[in-house]
Amino acid sequence: MSRQSADKKKLPLSGLRVLVGRARHQAGVLSAGLRELGAEVLEVPFIEIRKLRSYKPLDAALKDVSKYHWLILTSVNGVEAMWERLAKLRLTKKHLEHLHIAAIGPATMKAIQQKGLKVEIVPEQYVAESVVRKLRRRVKGKRVLLVRAKVARDIIPCELRAAGAQVDVVEAYETIVPKSSRLRLRATLENPQLRPDFITFTSSSTVRNFMTLMGTDGRGRPRHPNPLNGVRLASIGPVTSSTLREFNLRVDVEANEYTIPGLIQAVVASVRSSRLRRTNDHTGCQIEAGGFQSTPPPRHLGRERSLLRLPQAFTRSASNRSRLVARAISENQPLACRHRSDSPPARSHGLHSRRLCNRPLRRAS
Repeated sequence: MSRQSADKKKLPLSGLRVLVGRARHQAGVLSAGLRELGAEVLEVPFIEIRKLRSYKPLDAALKDVSKYHWLILTSVNGVEAMWERLAKLRLTKKHLEHLHIAAIGPATMKAIQQKGLKVEIVPEQYVAESVVRKLRRRVKGKRVLLVRAKVARDIIPCELRAAGAQVDVVEAYETIVPKSSRLRLRATLENPQLRPDFITFTSSSTVRNFMTLMGTDGRGRPRHPNPLNGVRLASIGPVTSSTLREFNLRVDVEANEYTIPGLIQAVVASVRSSRLRRTNDHTGCQIEAGGFQSTPPPRHLGRERSLLRLPQAFTRSASNRSRLVARAISENQPLACRHRSDSPPARSHGLHSRRLCNRPLRRAS
């Protein structure tokens, strides 16, 4: 085995296959990040960005942009589409410099800044509700221009109007289902050799389009009786997770930070947690990674005994104990431990003479 192959096996996502459903021109960052961590990446776009048939509302708003106080942009696609229309209308960034600008997340903020404009507000949580909380007290009596996709939630315009703002909503692009992905997706899920370990969802649109591609809209269903058996679904945030649940799909992974790096980090954390559980599944107690519904130790064990409790199988050899702890530490996860439900609780006999997993330590002869 070459050193390069050995190093790759040490990567956190080594041996795993991840299906990325972003639009082709946007899949690069997510795919590259997963590959760097050892994953095999399959790209089957669930979404395609398409230009609108008419830009009259957007063009009219941009021609009269001087009357607005606030500009809200909710995606990188919206930034790019708006900038194309500015160029068509022979307008420049100077026509927008008077605006207070809000972006829904760091990627959108970066796209705006690359155009030479300053972003005043980026919410702590990258969802529409958080944008509203940031703006609610600042927009009363103001005119707000919201540039977004053709199909989107109405949280921002409805809530800001209720706060006293005059909001104009203009569409900059639309998302459609890429027909070319239908056969590719079904072939991937129906073939055990190709079926992914994870499928990533980066927006509600990717979820809806995924279900359409799967044939749940009455136009046929996949031949495999359970195409998602053994596949974990990873969501970029709570809005996307809510859409998954609307279709009765489970959410196995949800990013804490609603960004592409946050989604990658959540997948890695899920894998580490699963591997740690699986490694110790044959023992008298189960070690769980912090942050993943970890069960606290029983009260009778005492606070000083709650950090780590080893099964009897690992009490016979100091080297075995060291390997277990080293493995957990290498995963960069804090440790907690609980007994399996079929194991009775251990009795407390003090810190230095306690029993571990219902078996006493054997004294050296």
